[in-house]
Amino acid sequence: MEKWYADNSELNGIWDAEIPDILLFGGVVGDQEALAGLQHALAEVKSEYTDEIRFPLKWNLKDLRTHFQSVGEGNLYRRLLEDASTWRREFFDSVRDVDFTVIAAAVLGYGKDRKTLKQTKEALTRFAFSNALMRVGLHARESDSTGFEVVLDWPEGNNSQLYADEYRSAFELGKTSTDGIAYNCGSLSELGFADSVFFSTGRECHLLQVADLVVGCLREFVEVALQKRNPGDGCQCLSLIRDRIRGAPRHVVGWGLSVAPTQGPLAEALKSAFSDLYN
Repeated sequence: MEKWYADNSELNGIWDAEIPDILLFGGVVGDQEALAGLQHALAEVKSEYTDEIRFPLKWNLKDLRTHFQSVGEGNLYRRLLEDASTWRREFFDSVRDVDFTVIAAAVLGYGKDRKTLKQTKEALTRFAFSNALMRVGLHARESDSTGFEVVLDWPEGNNSQLYADEYRSAFELGKTSTDGIAYNCGSLSELGFADSVFFSTGRECHLLQVADLVVGCLREFVEVALQKRNPGDGCQCLSLIRDRIRGAPRHVVGWGLSVAPTQGPLAEALKSAFSDLYN
């Protein structure tokens, strides 16, 4: 049995948009042994701060400020925030030899003004999810997995239906739900996938926390590729697990990271950045 734990993130891309115009969707794939290794590595990082390791972690820890304060863990939050660079790098260094796979999608929005981006966000999310799910299906076919499950972080706005609809179409028909694009791997039902997508929350599920950390460093890598910021923790952490991205080293863009549109500034910037990462 293998599982894909996935999360999403948004960033401002090439259009100087009024709100974020690039959606990242992805996370980690692994069998029981690999996922246990990821869980153990995250638990080890947490245990350096407290024996009660059920607290959540995110790449952008500031998103959890209210949570830590509400449970009376303000001091723990401040320590984690101050040490963010340290525990991030410790985690990624400790999972370099864990046999997991990173699969994600990066999709550029359909415009730069706030109204257009808000109106098309659901379609963009559906597109990013299906693009990444196609790569997961291809991974499952190549790995001869005997079973597969997809576990997603509970979606913003409680809109789980778009994921359920997209997954159902991929499972039953091997096609996207809106435009009927065929999955190259065929229907997910023929690959041993569960008949429905599963949801949990990053606050409770350690492996969704791992997915968030992976998407977080990938987000920074995209920002650097687009010359939106200077390299920081994210690029260093991604370099530690670069060989875990599907298609590495030569086919990351397209195999491990689906980029849409496939031609243009975003795709070209990422191809160049990944070439530099591996060379």
